[in-house]
This record gives sequence, structure tokens and C-alpha cells, in this order.
Amino acid sequence: MNEGPARQIAPGWVWWPAIAYMMLIAVVSSFAIQVTDVAPRFLDDKSIHFLEYALLGFLCAHASIQTWPGRSVARMCLLGALIATAFGLSDEIHQAFVPGRAADVYDFLADACGALAGAFVRFWRSKGERHRGERYRGERHRGERYRGEQR
Repeated sequence: MNEGPARQIAPGWVWWPAIAYMMLIAVVSSFAIQVTDVAPRFLDDKSIHFLEYALLGFLCAHASIQTWPGRSVARMCLLGALIATAFGLSDEIHQAFVPGRAADVYDFLADACGALAGAFVRFWRSKGERHRGERYRGERHRGERYRGEQR
């Protein structure tokens, strides 16, 4: 078996999921669609905005972490949230010019909160990845003992 380093993905490719999702959001927001027509009854307009941008915040944070691996994960997640929030602002401005749609400050706030939540989930996931990696290499954390080790 080849035990060499894992294959690295070129930094530009990690942005494609986020870019494709941004394109989907832009296309959908170009139509005058009522939320009640497409959403389940338990989701309102702000919940949909929150969930939509939580996914985008996660994707942008993930792409940022992969593009600049030597940087702080927390900063890269904040950058991802900022990118997703900026896109949310541009989408709200875009909706102001679409017949049957309107820009709404509360929609933008839901977008920003969702982007932060999604980026936080990616940050939390990266902490778990690092923790599992340390366990795999056999490193101990403070206060832990190996099986059978006496104090």
C-alpha cells in the first residue's frame, strides 16, 4: 500500500461548491416566489434565509480553511462568514430590482446570522477533526491515561 501524503486538491477547486451554491441562490432570487408556495409550513421566510446562508457560510468557511491551511482556523471561518454575509447583502440589493421581490433588512440579518452559524459549525467540526487526529497518533490529553496505566 502507498503510505504517501494524501492527495491535495488545488485551492481553486475547493471554492466550486460555494460558487455553485451562490449561483443557485442568485437564480432563485431572480424570480418572484412566495415562501408559502415552496416551503413546508413550519418554516417561515427568516428561517429559510437562515438555513440557506448557514449552508453558504459552512461552504465558504470550509473553502477558506482549505485555501489557506497555515492560517488560524477561527480567522478562516470568520472570513467565510464574511464572504457569505457580503453575498447576502448583494443578494438583497439584487432583489430590490427584481419585480415582485423586495430587499429587507431583516432578511439580511437572517442571512448574516445563518452565515455565522454555518461558519461556527465548520469551526466546531475542525476542532473535532484535530481531536481525532491526536487520538489516532496516540497523543494524550491532560489527565488521560492509557489503558492499564496506573497513577
